[in-house]
Amino acid sequence: MNNDIIKNINALRKMGSNKAADWLIDQYSIENQNWGEAIAIIPHLSWQRADQIKLASYYLKKIPYATSKPYEAFAKIMKIQLLVKILDKYIPSDVSGKKLLAYYLIGVLRNAAKTEEDTNAIDKLLDKLETR
Repeated sequence: MNNDIIKNINALRKMGSNKAADWLIDQYSIENQNWGEAIAIIPHLSWQRADQIKLASYYLKKIPYATSKPYEAFAKIMKIQLLVKILDKYIPSDVSGKKLLAYYLIGVLRNAAKTEEDTNAIDKLLDKLETR
């Protein structure tokens, strides 16, 4: 992790969840190449549930990604059932997009699942990805 990211984490900790989430979205827009720095920052802070949803809805709306990092970041900060609910809104319609999403996402979700309800939510998502 570079020094700028560490400085930002320390500054964001002082802001509070809501201000920090807004700042991240403003500073690390998914339209910019540096948006991945937000993904590196997110797991290092505590987030209120509303801000978890705000951040996940914003950064996951362009799925699928050809990396597991965004999925891992959100799996660390939020309940799996909530994450699956957000991901469900953005499932790609094309088969190749579904396959790419499944490739990087399934292992992350399975590793983070803690309850039978988590597993059931993951299974329903897999059905929609047509990978079961």
